[in-house]
Amino acid sequence: MNFIEIERGKSHASHLNNFIYKILEEQEFPIENLDAIAVSSGPGSYTGLRIGSSTSKGIAYALNIPLIAINTLKIMASGFLQRNATSNEKSLLAPVLDARRNEVFIALYDNNLKSILAPQPLILSTEAIKEISGNNDLIFLGNASKKCSDILGANEAYKYILDFKISSTYMALLAEEKFNNKTFENTSYFEPNYAKAFFSHSASS
Repeated sequence: MNFIEIERGKSHASHLNNFIYKILEEQEFPIENLDAIAVSSGPGSYTGLRIGSSTSKGIAYALNIPLIAINTLKIMASGFLQRNATSNEKSLLAPVLDARRNEVFIALYDNNLKSILAPQPLILSTEAIKEISGNNDLIFLGNASKKCSDILGANEAYKYILDFKISSTYMALLAEEKFNNKTFENTSYFEPNYAKAFFSHSASS
C-alpha cells in the first residue's frame, strides 16, 4: 500500500491533487482503472473536509465511479484496533479530535467497532464524560487526548494515548467493507459532516 502523508497545516489545496497523481504514477496505475474513491466524511477541520470532499467528488463524478465516505472518528478507532488489542471488555474506545476551546469531537466504540455513541461535539467536563460513558473505562486517542488529560485529570478508568496519529491507511479495511456491501454516497449531493457550524476569525473575535 502506497501513501503520502504530511503534517503541515493548511496545505491541503496545494498538495492533494499532486499527491494523488504522484502515487498513481509511481504505481503505473491509470486513474481510469479506479473502482471507487473513499474519503473521510468528518468531523474535523472545516477546510480540510471541504477540500477532501470536493476533490473526491470531482474524481468520482469524472470517472463515474462510486464515492465511499467514512466517519473520521471511526477511522481512528479502526486504526487503533488494527495496531492494538484491548483486553478489558469494559473499555470503550474514545477517539477525540480537537474543536474549539474546551470542546472536542468524540464518539465511543466497543472492541468490535460497534458504535456506542454517535460522533458529536462535546464540551469537556468530568460530568459530561461520566454521562456518556456510564460504567465503562475509556481509552482516549487522537489529537485532543492531551486536552482530555488536562481537563479530566488522572483517573484509573481513563487511559490517554498521546502518541496516536491518524493515518489515511486506516481507511482501507472500512472502505473495502463498504465497497463489497455497495454502501455508496450520492456523489452529487454528498456533504461532509462538519458536526458544528463554521466560525471565521472575524465572527469569533
